[in-house]
Amino acid sequence: MKTLQLNLAKKLLIVDYENKEKLDEAWDYYKAFGKPTTMFDGTPTKALLKGTFMTQENYKSLLPLDDQYSISKFPKAYLISYSRFENAFKDLIEKEGFHWLENPIEEPTMEKYGWYSANSQEEESGWMYEEGEEKYYKALKEWKHAESRTLRFPIIFEILK
Repeated sequence: MKTLQLNLAKKLLIVDYENKEKLDEAWDYYKAFGKPTTMFDGTPTKALLKGTFMTQENYKSLLPLDDQYSISKFPKAYLISYSRFENAFKDLIEKEGFHWLENPIEEPTMEKYGWYSANSQEEESGWMYEEGEEKYYKALKEWKHAESRTLRFPIIFEILK
């Protein structure tokens, strides 16, 4: 489980769950009570939003756009674009070293780096390119690191303290 705290219009705690089933189970639990919950070292929190079902209005409500410096802090929120508030929120997440909902790096495949799989008529598989194996494992390491920093199944909580 990954967590990230942000100080925006509200003090937020983003908790990323392992998969969609755990996300749905946690969301149902927090919403069933309809009141603040104590979690994470006894910090009182309140479940606000399920990250996978957010609208532009949800994103906008999290950004402190009434701040006098908000145009320099959140320039994408002031662009004429349908997804401007989502993009501004994603920028904040990326500044913290995380990715929002999807890994920006495509998962590498061995074939892309020159792996050749033998068929029934050929004797063995192998790398067609001299540095193919090294490049593949380097790309795989980069992808795994980005994957470990991707918030795929998040719930956004307000920290009430």
